[in-house]
Amino acid sequence: MDAETVQKENTFGVKSAAEVIAEIGFVEGLPSDLSTNPKYMEGFGRGKIELEAGGNKMPKTLTMDEVKARTIEELLQEVDDTQEPVRVVLTKGHEIDITPAPKLKPMIRLEGYIPDGWKDAIYSQE
Repeated sequence: MDAETVQKENTFGVKSAAEVIAEIGFVEGLPSDLSTNPKYMEGFGRGKIELEAGGNKMPKTLTMDEVKARTIEELLQEVDDTQEPVRVVLTKGHEIDITPAPKLKPMIRLEGYIPDGWKDAIYSQE
């Protein structure tokens, strides 16, 4: 099948993207419902860091009226308590995300000591 035929069939929705790719031969073994099954869309469009941090959930969305009904302290405390982002839809349709910073685990303490003169021993010139 030539590229022009694939383009015509794909333009009219006759074939899914997975079918076209399989025919071209770039990818094999893809599920037949890749382009239509919602389970394959989880995390689509999100970066690796977002997904690793649990970013595959949609943020809670609030309107400006809902934000005005509470104090900024209440809103920020909710974000901190739930560790979930909140999206605020502004009056002109723009959106602002309030995302909590990840809570870091405390660093471990290692037993041991640093001997006197360690720096001199490493940087001494022979």
